[in-house]
Amino acid sequence: MRKLLLPFLVLAPLPARAEVREALTTADLAALVGGAGASTLLATDLDNTLLELDRDLGSEHWFLWQKDLIEHGRAAEAAAGDVPTLLKLQSLIYAISPAHLVDPALKGLYAGLTGRGGQVVGLTSRGLDTRDATVREIRRQGVELGVRGLAVRLDGDGGSAAVTDGTGLIFSPAAPESSGLTADVLRDGGVTASRRVAFAGGVLFTEGQNKGVMLAALLARTGLDAVDTVIFVDDRRVHVDAVEQVLTRLLPGKKVLSIHYRQSRPKVAAFEAADKAPVRAEGCAVTRAFDQLWGERGDKPWTPC
Repeated sequence: MRKLLLPFLVLAPLPARAEVREALTTADLAALVGGAGASTLLATDLDNTLLELDRDLGSEHWFLWQKDLIEHGRAAEAAAGDVPTLLKLQSLIYAISPAHLVDPALKGLYAGLTGRGGQVVGLTSRGLDTRDATVREIRRQGVELGVRGLAVRLDGDGGSAAVTDGTGLIFSPAAPESSGLTADVLRDGGVTASRRVAFAGGVLFTEGQNKGVMLAALLARTGLDAVDTVIFVDDRRVHVDAVEQVLTRLLPGKKVLSIHYRQSRPKVAAFEAADKAPVRAEGCAVTRAFDQLWGERGDKPWTPC
């Protein structure tokens, strides 16, 4: 008897357990997630995964280069004297910097997923003070995240409230179960405290906290923990592994796919190998402009050139 092949059977099947996969290009990514639809949550990193700045200054790879200088005793060569100050400077650069999609095809890929009933959100290490500039650039590219009125329950001074745009705590180390977490997961992940997060424009701004913990809490605090499939996409393997390790323990009955997406890697590799004099000069030009705006204020988050 001839078997009837239904259209959905030709799509790449999603894994039946937590799994890490490599995607060197957007075509690879589409092959992995193209079969996803309703009852799926896809969480995407932003920097060098969904978006990249038009220039290297202020980018994720620029920040990692600067951070490496600071942490290896070469702060005098960096744009800021310590990492917290560097983060403040980067947020100022975000505010004035246009960005574009890592690949224009991502817009259609994620729109297709939401059109089939899935949900796409952003999960970024960016801080709370970057949210306006970040949401501006995502919307400028025509990408919709957190559709259908997605709200996250955050804890603040006045108690817990579901917000589509707001700040607060997404978990408490004293009561991790209220956010879908366990004390063991926090301990093994080296998480001893909870910092405020922001949710805006369908993006969770985590302030550099463990992305596995953040994604698990996001699922619990949005009611999306009822989904069958969770997909995470990031250009940095450290975050991909963190998500796989946490969700393997917390969501054993769900399909979890953590994808190391490397479409931006050639651009990053070129930056790493290049002479840094031009980007240093560009940084100096920008901070001189900031100097004029700051005047005599003493809280300038940059090292004078």
